[in-house]
Amino acid sequence: MKKINLVLTVLLISSAASAAGSGTTMAISTQELAGVCGDQSSSQPQIYCDVYGQGVFDGYLVTRHR
Repeated sequence: MKKINLVLTVLLISSAASAAGSGTTMAISTQELAGVCGDQSSSQPQIYCDVYGQGVFDGYLVTRHR
């Protein structure tokens, strides 16, 4: 479990660094997210979907249930 958390942290930091370096805001539409989450060919898209969903849920908990 600790290895997965480490990998996810490294992926998030690297993606944030690349987004910050480009000077543009990265956004994904619902259709693009569904396409990424539907890709069963490797585990990386599934990890992205899990992390994204957890972030949305955590944001909901923070803003609705103080």
